[in-house]
Amino acid sequence: MRGGRSRRDNRGTFYLTAIMFGRLFKFFVLCLVLWAVARWLLRPSQRRTLHELFSALAIALLISAGLFCVLYWLGWHNI
Repeated sequence: MRGGRSRRDNRGTFYLTAIMFGRLFKFFVLCLVLWAVARWLLRPSQRRTLHELFSALAIALLISAGLFCVLYWLGWHNI
């Protein structure tokens, strides 16, 4: 080949993958720290209430994601 490289340059993809893993690692560290602080500061009854709150939020998130998937499947693409 004239004037070009014979192999494709993947440095950009590598950097994006490294950034993605870095952000994911920071997210998990933040979750771990928040979990440790909640265990340290809250009484067991408060932890139960917090668990119920996050369970309800998770269920609501799953329901809304399912609703958006169904609406997209039915053709409502511009919501």
